[in-house]
Amino acid sequence: MNIEKVTQLEFRILISPALFLALLVASFQINSLAEAEPTGITSEENKPNTSYECKPLAKGKTVRSSRALLDKNGKPNFSSSKKQCVSPENNDLESGLSYGDFKVQNNAWNGKRSSWDWKQCTSLLQNRDGSVAAYWTYDWGNEDSLKEGFYEWEVKSYPRILYGISSETSYEDNCEKSGLPLRFSNLPQFDIEYSFSSTETQKRKGDFGDEAKNPIPVTGGERNAAITAQFYDSCDQPIETVGLAAFRIMIWVESGRERTPTGGSPFSTFTDSYNQKFNVYIKTEWGDDSYIGFSLIKDKKAGKLRLNDFINYVKKNYKELQVVELEDKWCLANIMFGTEIWWGEGSVTVHKFDITRRY
Repeated sequence: MNIEKVTQLEFRILISPALFLALLVASFQINSLAEAEPTGITSEENKPNTSYECKPLAKGKTVRSSRALLDKNGKPNFSSSKKQCVSPENNDLESGLSYGDFKVQNNAWNGKRSSWDWKQCTSLLQNRDGSVAAYWTYDWGNEDSLKEGFYEWEVKSYPRILYGISSETSYEDNCEKSGLPLRFSNLPQFDIEYSFSSTETQKRKGDFGDEAKNPIPVTGGERNAAITAQFYDSCDQPIETVGLAAFRIMIWVESGRERTPTGGSPFSTFTDSYNQKFNVYIKTEWGDDSYIGFSLIKDKKAGKLRLNDFINYVKKNYKELQVVELEDKWCLANIMFGTEIWWGEGSVTVHKFDITRRY
């Protein structure tokens, strides 16, 4: 089944005839993992210690993330084939659809800014190779669909694929699946591969340029596609008790027509180990030294990244970049792929988001 042909706003898992019977039977046996009790740690090697940090694997070991449709026992490797939707009446920030080592979440964290009768849904699809893909649709209305006192530059939502932990996830099986959380001093090499496709209707309206100086009317929408890594300043307590992330690294692999990671001009440029060139953005003029944004100068809907390139660049150049120093005791909690959305109606299919850990 060719997943790339799925462009209608439909929410279903696509299965081959050979898998239909197995999944039908399993559907009567498996409840949604988003609602189930944690399964617990199955590997003694990965068991988290009392500081809530996962135990790093042995040097030389390599682990590749999984998003297979079936597990090693032939059972469905996902939580549910049903879509999950959020709206102004029901904006659930905690639920999600688990598959393999990942969880896809709507994460409409700033929906209260919108005056539109907005809607966003996530679901799971099947790639042609039998692996699971994450899929979301959204309708955030026009660019000026805002409640009084809010601004067009404010992000409404970041539907995301989560690898690791967040304040909404437990620690029970994340060491087994992602090896996170892990202290900065114990981090392995993270190699990331991604591939996505998208659609956008022309039903929603906005403008381009300075609103006070004859802006150009446009249709469509505005969103990015970005990989995010979040560090917390402690591995000694559950993430939900720590508060906001101590530092965020955001890597835009696709940009919209107007917005940048900070709303302004780049601070500098950076070239990674794949010879890809990025503009670098900081928020120190806003009084925020806990964020850095990288934006590919040439957008790529499919590519490779080594997260450590960006981490090491920040660690080495934090003074020049005017950001906080990444401390050895800090904890990397998660790596995510998502799309920040400002306005518009469309869909995104993430065919591949794979992470390989090399210790």
